[in-house]
Amino acid sequence: RLSNLGLKPGRVDGTFDDDTRRAIRRYQEARGMEVTGYLTQAAVVRLLAEGL
Repeated sequence: RLSNLGLKPGRVDGTFDDDTRRAIRRYQEARGMEVTGYLTQAAVVRLLAEGL
């Protein structure tokens, strides 16, 4: 889903690494959310609601 948004989360390999964290931070920042770099409940709900 982050790839579909052009946020470049790195390889899809099941590893939560620095690339993944940067992509999540960019997602949160772009949507005016608290920037944690982690998938908070609010971020998951929003990603699912966006249907990506």
